[in-house]
Amino acid sequence: MFDLNIKQGDIYCSVHLFKKSHEVFDFFSNPKNLEILIPDFLKFRISSEFSEEIKQWDEIEYRLTLRYIPIKWRSHISVREPNKKFIDEQLIGPYKK
Repeated sequence: MFDLNIKQGDIYCSVHLFKKSHEVFDFFSNPKNLEILIPDFLKFRISSEFSEEIKQWDEIEYRLTLRYIPIKWRSHISVREPNKKFIDEQLIGPYKK
């Protein structure tokens, strides 16, 4: 199930998966798996060095192309609670905040 809610310019999105929490967390803990999720036409690539598992305080840099416009993106992992949640915050990227 997919929920999308937009309020005052903020986007809230959630996806409900029928998997065990550790399976989902393990998948999203590997930054290389982001490349699997992003459509090929965006030419999404991770441009920073990273370990096989995302850790709290990590910063990850990405590059993608949207309609021939190159976009740089940097995220900071501010919260990481294994098998519960992690929060990545955009430091540089296409969104206002």
